[in-house]
Amino acid sequence: HCQERGLLVAARWAAEQLLALPHHQSHSEEIVDEFCPADDKFWLAREYMEMKEFARAAELLKGSTEPRAVFVRGYARYLHSEKFKADNSIPAGKPNKEAPRSRELEELLVEIRQVEREQPADGFMMHLKGMVLKAVDLPDAARKALVQAVTLYPCNWSAWQDLATLCPDAATLHSMKLPSHWVSLFFHSYIWLDLQQPDDLLSSFDTLKQMLPNSNTVDAHIGVAKYNTQGFCESEEMFESLLVNDPHRLEDLEVYSNILHNNNDAPALSVVAQHATKSDPHRPETCAVIANYYSLKQEHERAVMYFKKALFLDPGFVCAWTLMGHEYFEMKNIPAAISCYHKAVELNPREYRAWHGLGVSYEDLKMLLYALHYYTRATDLRPNDQKCWNSLGRCYESLQCHICLLYTSPSPRDS
Repeated sequence: HCQERGLLVAARWAAEQLLALPHHQSHSEEIVDEFCPADDKFWLAREYMEMKEFARAAELLKGSTEPRAVFVRGYARYLHSEKFKADNSIPAGKPNKEAPRSRELEELLVEIRQVEREQPADGFMMHLKGMVLKAVDLPDAARKALVQAVTLYPCNWSAWQDLATLCPDAATLHSMKLPSHWVSLFFHSYIWLDLQQPDDLLSSFDTLKQMLPNSNTVDAHIGVAKYNTQGFCESEEMFESLLVNDPHRLEDLEVYSNILHNNNDAPALSVVAQHATKSDPHRPETCAVIANYYSLKQEHERAVMYFKKALFLDPGFVCAWTLMGHEYFEMKNIPAAISCYHKAVELNPREYRAWHGLGVSYEDLKMLLYALHYYTRATDLRPNDQKCWNSLGRCYESLQCHICLLYTSPSPRDS
């Protein structure tokens, strides 16, 4: 009852006391008659997970063979490893170095493969396997595992999202054999937002709107799509409508704040930032909105502070990495900007803004061949973006001037 009502501390306390009862009493009392012996440790481990005590949850379920418990133990170990990596990573603003990698993931992968041999295929375990393979930098194997995961259990949206990060281009997307399921439509619309496939995107959204006419998630995807195709007015109207329909929905609110930032609309951005803060000040989206406000006010150090808070809450928040790179560039801290942009494209290879940011950064350092490479990546991802083509053309022009200067400069032998 405590868990159903969101009372996490009370639920953990009750689960601990339940497990502490003598075995002959633990299920005879009225207060625990809804529990069964096999579930006692599982529910206590779930409460530990809710309280982010991942190592404790994994240790409690050691030796369990029930499928749910095996998954929760493995997922707890994965989250504990990721938390360790985040806590020991090099902060943005310092030289880019690889974060310490825990050996726990390699050991976990061995356990997952052992479970595969002993138990029937399970969509959730395949999802866990895909996450671990991705974390140890085996993208092809991770992609294969995640495709199998969404085939076995299509309604696990987290698995679809992880799969999306392993689809850098349309060719990879079309090469995957995905299940024929309505969630696939969500996935294709989600990934086509980045891959810039307007015809496929509009067709997918039309189908989704017919199936789910009142879905705020579909409306938010449409708003993001309009933003990505530079339909800023339509996107702004869509997000304004979303705020009316669901005032405390914070997902994708950073996109709305980006539009207001681009429009230099400080009063509206201030209102959105205050509204998000009242809803939940400890959400990464809220921190990104506040950071955008300070960025618009030219308070770049405060903007970086809030982007760092957003990334502390969600290290995989790609938009925050990219925008923090912009702030560091404005502060003339080019190495820190490059570090942020690299992290963004590592998390999402389709993040064209980060590729463009890398080009701008290396152009500022007069490293034109590097800049040319990154501008080319940006234009490949966004072929209809005027800004990307202007940057690429400027880089070619500067490079040509350098080559002409090289050939027209007097040789040292002529002196």
